[in-house]
Amino acid sequence: MVFAKGTDKGRIRDNNEDCLYADGKLFVIADGMGGHNAGEVASKMAVDSVTSVLTKEVSNEKMEMKRAYAIANTLIYKNSKDDQKGMGTTLDVCFLNNDTLHIGHVGDSRVYIISGGEIEKITTDHSYIEMLLLQGQITPEEAEQSPNKHVITRAIGVDEQVEMDYYQRKLSDKDILLMCSDGLSDMLPEKDMLDIILLNAATLDYAVKKLIDAANENGGQDNISVIIAGYSAKEE
Repeated sequence: MVFAKGTDKGRIRDNNEDCLYADGKLFVIADGMGGHNAGEVASKMAVDSVTSVLTKEVSNEKMEMKRAYAIANTLIYKNSKDDQKGMGTTLDVCFLNNDTLHIGHVGDSRVYIISGGEIEKITTDHSYIEMLLLQGQITPEEAEQSPNKHVITRAIGVDEQVEMDYYQRKLSDKDILLMCSDGLSDMLPEKDMLDIILLNAATLDYAVKKLIDAANENGGQDNISVIIAGYSAKEE
């Protein structure tokens, strides 16, 4: 897959606690949390753990993803207890094998697929607001305005064990993968993300820059991380 990635601390935060990795087959985004730079440490630990497992030969994607998530969770949980920093991180992983995308998800960073000019959110946010939304207790408009929208219900390193959501998606020619931290999805409606990517699909580096710029123009209230990858059936 042809890809581009970028990250920015935004306009409010003093440092960037996001971490990301992409090599054309494996794509990872982690959005760290915790005081005194603990979030930055947690997100890097998560990305390093996942890449150490999934950049080697993989025979069963789902099982290896679960193992990678478990290793990352144990490492961060132990480190958090030892240092009393209370660190944690979201973690989204996409692994491409032939035309099949294997997706692991914990937290409120997101994975989207753009196909046929439409954008589809693949992952479900592990957040208090998403839970209320799914239960029909609030409207999408109320969710957007809620002061609790950043309260997440599942993260790597917070509890002794964590459950990874797993998704599998067959890709078609010219499908586009978009992964992002909530610093993008909270600042830009999905339609705006779609328009920017489709307008700049021929130059993915520029599309990433435009998304980050737009998130900052709309407030830049959090760290912003973006990965965009374009799939071509000719690669197979």
